[in-house]
Amino acid sequence: MMDASLCPEGLQDQCSSDADCSGNGKCCSTGCAKVCIRPVKSGKCAKTL
Repeated sequence: MMDASLCPEGLQDQCSSDADCSGNGKCCSTGCAKVCIRPVKSGKCAKTL
């Protein structure tokens, strides 16, 4: 999990589940917020550092 002090101020989640994303988008955590992204080939979120 990313240290919250390293995240940009005012950053908010864009989604709470995959249903909030268009098409086959996945709701994935960046460590600072949840965003809709295209899934990797496995259909899952890519790992974040």
